[in-house]
Amino acid sequence: MNQFEVTIDVEPAVKEYKTLKFLLQPLVENAVFHGFEGIPYKGRLTIRIREEDGKLVMMVADNGKGMDPSQLKKTEARGAADQMISIGIKNIRERIALHYGEGYGLQIVSGENSGTTATVIVPVIKDEEPGESK
Repeated sequence: MNQFEVTIDVEPAVKEYKTLKFLLQPLVENAVFHGFEGIPYKGRLTIRIREEDGKLVMMVADNGKGMDPSQLKKTEARGAADQMISIGIKNIRERIALHYGEGYGLQIVSGENSGTTATVIVPVIKDEEPGESK
């Protein structure tokens, strides 16, 4: 109980945009179950969603234990994942590539004992106005 606090900052305009389901869930789970595991201080999880340069930018950041370079490299591998953390990340990357193509994706920045920031970048997809066709 009370092991971490959450801040959610979502630009009001982006609440109406469409995107793939479950892009952020694995990132939040990784922060809670892996990033905060065993830390001797209160964790902070920040979820920030905004539009930037015509793209939807979704960021999940934590102040957890972070990853050393070898752990971070495993999250970037395209081959078979050998850890649960990598499976969710691999799935996010593959789904973004399949649906949106180049120019979009998942970026992860992490350092040992300095937390992790995962940023998902996808195109802005707005609901159609009544009477418009796809």
